[in-house]
Amino acid sequence: MHARAALDLRRPGHPDRSESFHFLAIFLNARFCEYGHTEDLEEAIMFVRVAVVLRPLGDPNRHYSLHNLSFYLHNRYLQQKKAADLDEAITHARAALDIRGHPGRPESSRGLAILLRGQFDKYVRTENLEEVITFVHAGTDLLALAPDCCILINKLLTYLCKRYNRDKAAADLEEMIMLKRAVLELQPTEHPERPSLVTSLKNDIVEMIDKPCTEVDLDKAIILGREMVALHLPGSPCRSEPLRKLINCFEERFQKDDAVADLDELIVLHRILLEVHPSGNPERPSLLHDLVHYLWRRFQRHGEVSNLEEAIALERIALDLRQQRHADRAESLYTLVRYLGEYSEVGNMPDLGELIALGRTVLEPGQSEHPDHVSSLWKLALLVSDQFCPQAGAADIDVVIELTVSVLKVCSLGLDRLALLRGFGACRREKLKRGTPDPEGVKKRIRDAVHDIHETLPTRLLNTLTGRLCGRDALISDFENSIQCKQLLAPVTNSDPLQSKEHIRETVSAYFQYVTLSHRWGSDEPLLRDVQG
Repeated sequence: MHARAALDLRRPGHPDRSESFHFLAIFLNARFCEYGHTEDLEEAIMFVRVAVVLRPLGDPNRHYSLHNLSFYLHNRYLQQKKAADLDEAITHARAALDIRGHPGRPESSRGLAILLRGQFDKYVRTENLEEVITFVHAGTDLLALAPDCCILINKLLTYLCKRYNRDKAAADLEEMIMLKRAVLELQPTEHPERPSLVTSLKNDIVEMIDKPCTEVDLDKAIILGREMVALHLPGSPCRSEPLRKLINCFEERFQKDDAVADLDELIVLHRILLEVHPSGNPERPSLLHDLVHYLWRRFQRHGEVSNLEEAIALERIALDLRQQRHADRAESLYTLVRYLGEYSEVGNMPDLGELIALGRTVLEPGQSEHPDHVSSLWKLALLVSDQFCPQAGAADIDVVIELTVSVLKVCSLGLDRLALLRGFGACRREKLKRGTPDPEGVKKRIRDAVHDIHETLPTRLLNTLTGRLCGRDALISDFENSIQCKQLLAPVTNSDPLQSKEHIRETVSAYFQYVTLSHRWGSDEPLLRDVQG
């Protein structure tokens, strides 16, 4: 071996004798790495120790020998698993790193980090984890512009992640976020690991945002939330979760500070969130409803009718999307009724046709259990009574009447009740005037006529058609089953003279006509009980 021959030529005292020991050790370690002969590694360690001795403090090449000695001892540790070798390797690596300003300092930093990691993995010593982070930090700072900076940052991220999992300190998580940002800036957009890094950064930001306000204040959480949203392209479905997180942060701050700027931001963010959920997305109705809520809040704050008009328009869309039997249909229905009520209070009358359509929906079976059912009935009844017009269709009149009757059953006395009664009376008059079928009204007029005649009838009468002697109640029962009564109840209009009050009284009176015959009852003639028995 030429290295040994060179060493023989450089006797003790030769100025380059340390270099011969240094390179001979390198060659022996290389042969050990190739063939695995332990004696080569032992010799390499022995010769590099000599090189370190021959290169005292101040020697410009001392750090190389220290670094190599650390490296060879680490090789022996990996082969023989002796803790003493690892400890000594760390000692020499530190000594090499302490020689500041040498060109191999970044290499020494990485080497020490590897050694400390091995010691951490073996002994799980807390102080060594701190050293790993400290020295990898140093390597990262030195190689900030070097091509392998990402490698060092990833190493640092590994150790920070271990420490964060142990301590859950917000400072470590914040630094992890900062470092991952740095890697993303250094990586080209087509890098194969970029998507996983983006996901990892997003998860870290989510965890940071979810920390208590004592560790992460809302302002910082909002900054992080904006950054998380910016990780994804506009319109990307991946934006949905980050946007929701950011919205939650703004909502919390708005509830706390009641700032108009936060309310405006919430509206903007909800519009962006809608863009991520286009038509046909099942979540779109609930997102529309959420946006409506904030538009209504802004209307309450500023009184700008345009906000309320947009809220009403969007809630209409949400209601259309939430078809019958949709779990949240009632939410949109009663919200729309409430906002239409407010719209009328600022001097704008809603469309009567829409109010009647909403009335039909509110009167559907199953709606009465909703907590806003009564108030919505009340609001709709007042609105339709305020603007009821004679041009309304017959079916619409029926809805208005049913709506008003439903409200009158549950509301208490008051001025509003009187207003409803006036509107109800107008509907009834229009219905009668128009000749709309009113079977209940006809039945009532028949009952009234029968009741008046009932009071004038004798206690018992002889039915000349059947020859049966019967009392008043039996006569009324016979009338209810008669052809005359059925003709009066036939489904014709109120304008038909057959259903007028006078005609009903004439028909009833004619049916119950009777004559009184004077007769003295003989002792041998049958009594009523005999006839009935």
